[in-house]
Amino acid sequence: MTIANCTVARILVDNGSSVDILYYDAFEKMQLNPEMLKRVESPLYGFNGAPVHVEGSIKLLVTVGTEPKLSTVMMNFLVVKVNSTYNGILGQPGLNNLSELAEDLIPVEIVEGDGSCTVPIGVGLKGERKKSLINFLRNNADVFTWSAIDMPGVDRELAEHRLSIYPTSKPVFQKKRTFAPEPQEKVIKEVIKLLEAGFIEEAMYPEWLSNVVMVPKPNGKWRHEMLSFMDACSEIKMYEPNILKASFIAGRDTYCYTRMPFGLKMLVPPINAARKLSPYFQAYTIEVVTIQPLKKIMAKPDHSGRMVAWSVELGKFDVQYKPCTAIKA
Repeated sequence: MTIANCTVARILVDNGSSVDILYYDAFEKMQLNPEMLKRVESPLYGFNGAPVHVEGSIKLLVTVGTEPKLSTVMMNFLVVKVNSTYNGILGQPGLNNLSELAEDLIPVEIVEGDGSCTVPIGVGLKGERKKSLINFLRNNADVFTWSAIDMPGVDRELAEHRLSIYPTSKPVFQKKRTFAPEPQEKVIKEVIKLLEAGFIEEAMYPEWLSNVVMVPKPNGKWRHEMLSFMDACSEIKMYEPNILKASFIAGRDTYCYTRMPFGLKMLVPPINAARKLSPYFQAYTIEVVTIQPLKKIMAKPDHSGRMVAWSVELGKFDVQYKPCTAIKA
């Protein structure tokens, strides 16, 4: 990779990073003037969840690839003073700019004779390498999930999710909200997918009722807060008496989740703890050890509704999210 006419090696490609990073050591070796940096007010959060001071941002010309696959684009880097074995991080913005370098793909049937079960592979694969890869994929076809229906979930006897609700709490029933034709069509399509997958069911007598929150995306599409196909892909079913407490309005009908939305479910325990132990949270650094990607869930920029409120509520405290350590035999 060439950055500002300098050949730069050891670049970490991280599609989970929301920014492109250039470390200060590399910045100095490239003999760039610090006065070129533009001030950045908001902090950057590293892999450990701790805030990292940003020296500034700078736009540089980046060239990647070789002919005939060669691309030169302008990228915006955040410059940070952090010890690292890498010179920079190529995040999602940079990868999007370089998408034209992606190799052309062709679909290959994993289950022979079934055109709906395909996996894309590069057109550049030839001969024995291509044959070996296809055989490997077909021999392991049982590990692929072709639709949400293929995910039966965890048996209730092993685990189920319960909502922590005060018995004296008064149920809330929101009034129906009317949508424009375009977002309404999106809601109906998503409801059909969730019904077919068994993640939701029609609620005849809901005990709590919420509206779907539609949010426009920068690309012109729509995203919904309460109704999300990916968020609902939890393998743990809900405790049956709580199912009608997770109801929502969609179109002319009301539905309820039979499985708890992933993002909301994972944030309930730290939110409850922060509310009950607020003085303790204010006085100490809190470490949340989990196998779930809570840090990524909290850092998503396109949240709305309860997710935004909970993120702000936890943001008042010094909460660090750490992965569970492996138990070695």
